[in-house]
Amino acid sequence: MAHASFEYRYLAIRGLRQNLTDTDAHNLVGVLAASLVLSWQAPSSDEYSHTMQGVKTVLEFMDANDYRSDLRSLLASSDELPRTRNTDFTLPDCPLVRANEVLSTILKRLQGFQVDAEFKRSMKELSNYVSSLAMRRVTNTPAEYQMQALYPIRNWMEWIPNAFQRLTQGDPVVMLFFACFEMTHLAIAPILPATSTPLSILKRAKIIENLDKQITDLEQSSRLSASIDAEQLQTLGVLKALMAGPRSWISTRVV
Repeated sequence: MAHASFEYRYLAIRGLRQNLTDTDAHNLVGVLAASLVLSWQAPSSDEYSHTMQGVKTVLEFMDANDYRSDLRSLLASSDELPRTRNTDFTLPDCPLVRANEVLSTILKRLQGFQVDAEFKRSMKELSNYVSSLAMRRVTNTPAEYQMQALYPIRNWMEWIPNAFQRLTQGDPVVMLFFACFEMTHLAIAPILPATSTPLSILKRAKIIENLDKQITDLEQSSRLSASIDAEQLQTLGVLKALMAGPRSWISTRVV
């Protein structure tokens, strides 16, 4: 399985490099999406860094040529954290501690509910990662060390490409996971400043806000539907309630 994974990754990267010569706007959006997926699945911090540098290069080319797309609008430079006086969002105090509290609460609450094992495992991995990072002093370390500290959050994410399909189908489990995933990245941003990626702090906060709205709308519409049973409705209500954890990261507005 590992051999096949490396082989297909090699083929994907080779195809990606071949397509870099085609500067058509639609082709570059495909290159951008493929690069992001490859970065998530990078087997080492060095390869992740190189792939993200490629993402940055594509973004700069698209900006220089005024290419627009939904994916491009989601991505932005995040070389430094936004100053709170210039924005309506600020990170909470002790972000790792706060993130761990949210994740621990969600894990405990879900113990008695029937949600897929992959989701529970992923939530546990997020919690373990945050707990481990909180015990390490990495903020003022070299960039290479910070990149290595970021690697574990990607090492178990093979299911995420499929999760995007579930997200488009309105799966509330995946909505909650992605909200927690983005919350975790918000928490580690000031801890690992050298690992800044094209997805900005404010964009991650906006994603959480959008996911919260989606699961709220889904829960409200489901209550009016005759095709959902009481147990499913109860689980959906619990998932919506648990979204309060990630949502608390975006509820503090700066005047």
